[in-house]
Amino acid sequence: MSNTAFASIYAQVPAPQRELLQAFRAEHPYQELIQGGESWRYITAGPQDAPTLLFLSGGFATADIWMHPILALEGDYRIIAPDAYPLQGTFDIDAICHMLRAILRAEGAQKATFVGLSLGGEVIQYLLQQHPESVEHVVLSHSGLLTPEKAAGRLRMARTLKLLPFFIAKKTLTAGSTGPFPEASAWRAFAQAYFQEMASHLTKEAMVRFYETQADMASRFAFDSHKLADWPGEMLLIASQDDQTTISNRDALLARYPRARTHAFEQGGHHPLLLFPQDYARVLSSFLDEAYGRVDRDAGPFVGW
Repeated sequence: MSNTAFASIYAQVPAPQRELLQAFRAEHPYQELIQGGESWRYITAGPQDAPTLLFLSGGFATADIWMHPILALEGDYRIIAPDAYPLQGTFDIDAICHMLRAILRAEGAQKATFVGLSLGGEVIQYLLQQHPESVEHVVLSHSGLLTPEKAAGRLRMARTLKLLPFFIAKKTLTAGSTGPFPEASAWRAFAQAYFQEMASHLTKEAMVRFYETQADMASRFAFDSHKLADWPGEMLLIASQDDQTTISNRDALLARYPRARTHAFEQGGHHPLLLFPQDYARVLSSFLDEAYGRVDRDAGPFVGW
């Protein structure tokens, strides 16, 4: 994005917040992995010999949607954050999982704690079922429950978007994915600007293929509890009380993953990591400290569902 375009989009954002994003991007340049005809961009942070975290966003977000958690955690963890898969041009779920594991190997890690936001969390559910040996711990943030029953609705959405004029398709997708922007958030203007920038990445073809991929992933998914019977990892489920798109999944998620910890923000919609970043980073940090044995279990600030 040009400096002029950035200045226009972020014009109403407080200068310290705007400058923090610019500094973060300058200090966390992209790496690139090319393998088997696929090319993925991702950023890294933190010491090479620390436990590895892999952040996976949903929708069409770039890696820096994780700016606040990365800044809070990069002193203690090795962090990998790729752009969302539609921005990578990969639209097959098994190819996506292959590239995520290849990135881990390229960065010297055999497994990682996977932190997934929104539909990124569903990718992690698929990956955990297929390759539990690559997954140390899991955080599903504002994620739905991945089930084959979702395939038909997502395929219908893909067909609908294909028929709509681009500006209507774009408005439909962004309106359904951003959620509320609470007045109480000091980062409200920043989040609104960030999503405006994110929308500039959209193409109609990518939107259609995005939903087709989600439909295909759901249709291929078959949960088998026996595959996770010996998986030793910890799991945290995060939602917001004012995010009806995911809070409604809480009981089903806990039924599938009964050992999981839970945390519910009072507000923040689908993206408290942008709207209440300090609180979000504190919850994430506390879970990781427990999972890696740095503090006793139940020491964290978790608010159960």
